[in-house]
Amino acid sequence: MRSRRVFLLSVFALLLGCASSTAQFSGLAAPDQGKAVIYIYRVDLYTGNLRVAPNVRVNYQSIGTLMKFGYFRIEVDPGPTHVALYRLDRGDDSDIYWPAAKDAFVNLQLAPNSMYFIELSLDRRIFSLRETSRDTALRSLPDLYRLN
Repeated sequence: MRSRRVFLLSVFALLLGCASSTAQFSGLAAPDQGKAVIYIYRVDLYTGNLRVAPNVRVNYQSIGTLMKFGYFRIEVDPGPTHVALYRLDRGDDSDIYWPAAKDAFVNLQLAPNSMYFIELSLDRRIFSLRETSRDTALRSLPDLYRLN
């Protein structure tokens, strides 16, 4: 009985921790003075396959895995910025799990104190990445969860 109670409390604590690690979108936040902010969000046109998720890198540094129903908010220094998708390193060279277009990247020239929006979409078979407008992003972001 005691071990079952400990197990249930552990599961509850784990779920509570997971719930607090992501928060639903609560509005756009301006960048710190002199910085730029990039919102990278995911919109799936196809409702299947929750498991397929690319790694997002900004200026070749990993930001994380962009899961379905998620977004990242990244503050960066102004200037040229490269945002790209990479497949997760599974320890092999197989491309079977990498359904992305060869041009799954966006190059930006960031201005200080500005916001940029990048949409990742997955149709039935391929990921694509593109810069979008603030209005387009605000139609999707309220339904998404922050992943970083």
